[in-house]
Amino acid sequence: MEILPPTQEIPPSAWSEARSWLEAFGYVAPNVELTARDIASAPKPAQAFGNMPIIGEYDEATRKLFVGERCGNRDVDAPVAGPPGPPTRTDCRDIIRASFYAWSAVAPFTFTEDASGGPVDILIRWG
Repeated sequence: MEILPPTQEIPPSAWSEARSWLEAFGYVAPNVELTARDIASAPKPAQAFGNMPIIGEYDEATRKLFVGERCGNRDVDAPVAGPPGPPTRTDCRDIIRASFYAWSAVAPFTFTEDASGGPVDILIRWG
């Protein structure tokens, strides 16, 4: 799915709709202070959940998703006691890959894993 940068200002009414939706479905913890940047990025997970084009804007379809009825089950569940142990090397690699993917979705960067041992711009070593 293509991810496009946001091109519009956040309508004031969208703040409360986005906040309610993000809290209700597990994207942010209740009573956490959200910045304008947090609210501006709120349409993206909503659009991904709604299987919509991820445009990052508060269009009418996204607003309907924010205020529409849902089953009430959270999309994101966090473990109460934390993870079941230290992360594996695979877990770490997956997290780093996801982080670089998220970064490249909002910035003009392309990341490619290179295990050749040659010169690279970002080096991550496993101890």
